[in-house]
Amino acid sequence: MKVTIIVEHAGYGSRHSLVSESLSLPTLEAAYEQARASLSRHIETLYPHPVIVDGGLTRIRVIKVIREHTGMGLKEAKEATEGLPKKVPAIIPEKLKAFVAALREAGATVSG
Repeated sequence: MKVTIIVEHAGYGSRHSLVSESLSLPTLEAAYEQARASLSRHIETLYPHPVIVDGGLTRIRVIKVIREHTGMGLKEAKEATEGLPKKVPAIIPEKLKAFVAALREAGATVSG
């Protein structure tokens, strides 16, 4: 019996699938992670993201902007501003320009 795992990102309209020959949980989890990683790489090549180089002195404002524009929780948004430089969190291309402008206005240094 074959199992097809489909991972889809609705915001980007991208979809990746992987077929697994096994029904064991570890095999299915590994197949899912492979499909998810493949989708992530695919999205990154289609929509290159700018990089947050520095959170600035007002990192709290930058965290707020990230939460407003991405829907991330506090913990995820805070992690996105730690250990910089990092890619700007995934967001649909139509909203990316406004997101980058808001990050800069909040005090972040953003390349690209």
